[in-house]
Amino acid sequence: MNQGGVVLTDATPDTLSSLVRVAKMKPEHAIDDPMRRIKLAVVHGQEVMLLTKGALDDNDHFALGDYGNEYGEYRWGVFSRFIQRMLRNDAPRVTKYFRDQSNLFRLPVSEVTVELQLDHEIADGRVRYQLRDGKRVEVSKQEFERLVVEDMRFALAVHSERIVVQSVPRKGGGKVLVKISPTLAAKQYDDYIIHKKQGGWKAWSSYFGNAEGQPLIVVAQTAREKSLMVDDDLSDFYMGKVTSGVPEKSVRVTLHSSGCAEFKESLEMHQLDCAASNFTTDDLSVTAPQSPFYELAAKEKLSGDLGAAAESSLKRIYLKTGTHKWPNLVNLHVLSVESAQLEIFEGQGLTGEVGLKELTGSIPKGAADILHIHTCALPATAVDALTPGGLILVEGLTCTDSGGFNRFMEKARAIGAVAIGRRIAVIIKDGVYRHDPNLFMRTLEKIKGLRGRPRREDDGDDGDGADEDHTYRPGDEI
Repeated sequence: MNQGGVVLTDATPDTLSSLVRVAKMKPEHAIDDPMRRIKLAVVHGQEVMLLTKGALDDNDHFALGDYGNEYGEYRWGVFSRFIQRMLRNDAPRVTKYFRDQSNLFRLPVSEVTVELQLDHEIADGRVRYQLRDGKRVEVSKQEFERLVVEDMRFALAVHSERIVVQSVPRKGGGKVLVKISPTLAAKQYDDYIIHKKQGGWKAWSSYFGNAEGQPLIVVAQTAREKSLMVDDDLSDFYMGKVTSGVPEKSVRVTLHSSGCAEFKESLEMHQLDCAASNFTTDDLSVTAPQSPFYELAAKEKLSGDLGAAAESSLKRIYLKTGTHKWPNLVNLHVLSVESAQLEIFEGQGLTGEVGLKELTGSIPKGAADILHIHTCALPATAVDALTPGGLILVEGLTCTDSGGFNRFMEKARAIGAVAIGRRIAVIIKDGVYRHDPNLFMRTLEKIKGLRGRPRREDDGDDGDGADEDHTYRPGDEI
């Protein structure tokens, strides 16, 4: 089966119960468990569709800064795809963008070079460089190169054997070239212990399973994306023992290929440079073709907003490619079984934190387009407030024991179609979705008199430990 393909099967009791393994997959589970390959399971009526992982998924869910928890990038990638379909944002420009950027997978690549701007000098076999905080560091040239390899292995999840470091020093400037070679099927790479900051995954193989190392196309996109994660979203790319001396956005990613001219448009979309090279077939990094179904659960930025890193959003994509005005979507955010607040999705808050029953009793029935919850509980009053065809986004699927999961599935399937992913679920309420601007205005009138505690900002914590401080800082040990 192509990567990112689908499997259709019957919704038997055994199949439905087995989906708990998709929801709670952890490093200690068997590497050869077939459920490890499942990115998302969708249950509709008496059928189940299993979506397998695509070639970009290792990039999206491990090496973009989510520490192997398949959490932030994955979570909102899945949610956004469902919201996109709810809004019927299927403009031709969206389809064309996804198809054009996907062409990059066909590019033959012999090497990826990541160029890091770094003020450093080399004298008498010693390297002197400065971190962004002004601290001066001096190490041997051999140790310097080892640290760069370690930093890049941490940031890109690439085996050390594939990395070669070349220093181009210059006082007041200079650069470090990190050259990454293709994965060779015949070569055995040493498994390595993942840094303790990278969540619960213990070794490279515990996350990637039996997969070979990432293709160079994936490595290049990882480097590009992480180099763009700056300011308050500073990625671990800039947190290494050497890379913490690299100024933000002072990174250049170059693919070496014979197809630079042919793939010019796709390369520009991905903001990747390309250098002409000649190579033999044995030197190529070839990415397995994606299934035509991959777009069903691919990252939303692949349909309209590459090169924006964490600043990318469904709203930005919609404004760039949509055929209609971005709607004010009412999000009923359930903070606990007793409290909630009303928000505009990707917009401002409408109320502070108030009692759930008080809030749902104040707004018209069906006023919420989205119900955002952090528990397996599905409060009836909240579900009633959701419009037909609206979405329930479960961020933090904590009922991962078999009994609790089966009870959740029974309640969820009574509401509508259900999608299960890593610690998340999406429920599509039965009915046809129609956005009603008049209902939105009536809702604003109804909540004018509501009081409540100050609006609580969502920290995204789903209780799985993935939201702790995982930043890799100079001096950290494995």
